[in-house]
Amino acid sequence: MDRSENGDVMHVKRVAAYFRGKQAILLRLLSFAALALVLSALAYKVETLTYESYVRDLKLNATVEVVEVRERIEKTVIERIIELNEMATIISQNSDMNQTEFNIKAVDFILTNDDVKFIAAAPDLVVSMVFPKTGNEDTLGLNYRERSKHISKIEEALRTGDNTMTGPVDLKTGGRGLIIRTPVFTNGTSAKKAPWGILSVVLDYDKFLLNVGMPKFEERFDILIYERNHPAVQSGDTLLGDTSILDADPVFLDFNLPFGTWQMAATLDGGWPQHLPNHTMRLINYTVAILSCLIGLGLIMRLFDKRREAERMLSIGIESLEHGFVMYDADRRLVA
Repeated sequence: MDRSENGDVMHVKRVAAYFRGKQAILLRLLSFAALALVLSALAYKVETLTYESYVRDLKLNATVEVVEVRERIEKTVIERIIELNEMATIISQNSDMNQTEFNIKAVDFILTNDDVKFIAAAPDLVVSMVFPKTGNEDTLGLNYRERSKHISKIEEALRTGDNTMTGPVDLKTGGRGLIIRTPVFTNGTSAKKAPWGILSVVLDYDKFLLNVGMPKFEERFDILIYERNHPAVQSGDTLLGDTSILDADPVFLDFNLPFGTWQMAATLDGGWPQHLPNHTMRLINYTVAILSCLIGLGLIMRLFDKRREAERMLSIGIESLEHGFVMYDADRRLVA
């Protein structure tokens, strides 16, 4: 083989070696990218599961805390209903009760409950007695049949005998009120109960919330208290809060009240956190861990490269010897 042919062969070998080197580098880069992708996916999964567990714990703790709010509201409302039903029983036994007699019965109600603004009796659904009368004169003569917003609930109460709760409503006397109503019946001529009318107690809405400790809880929670007409339809009276809370994956608690279907929805103030408290530091730790794995892989590959190069150099050296070559290991076993 002449010198020019030998040069061509060497050139071809160099080109082949060059492309083999490029291919090896590409494969190595792909290996690094695949490992980085797998580790990133694993880190994302761990972070997601940790976050979900964190939010579950927050929801559990929130549920435990807002249970106290629910119990206070239930206790207060049921106490008012019991007292109102006692007055309704007295009226049913004395359907011709006048204003003075009504005042005597109502004054105890007012004195024992500081959140009560006034009590009104509406025989035949027209308010004819109210206590205290001072400041509430405009309530006298109110015809519930002309109040389309409330008449359906009142008629339902007269039909079923159940109590109702409405509010908060803006009061003519100023401020907002929470209205609890109970139907009053008298014994008819055929021993069948006949509807007499409606007895209502109007609670000071803001004082009611203060008494059940709501301001303290609203510092930490967004709370919605509302009446559901049907399990699939969130509608009815909203006692507190904004219905937008329903879109924030809240925790739910049902009220054990003797009327309606009331429910509480709650989230942390501003909603549930989008990340874990130490989210940034965790991302840094994940990044450092992934980089450490990639660097470790690179070092391992580098050691393998050095070993292969040493074996190649040894093989070249052996092949260049003019005489035979034998190698034994430490246990005198034939190696090469």
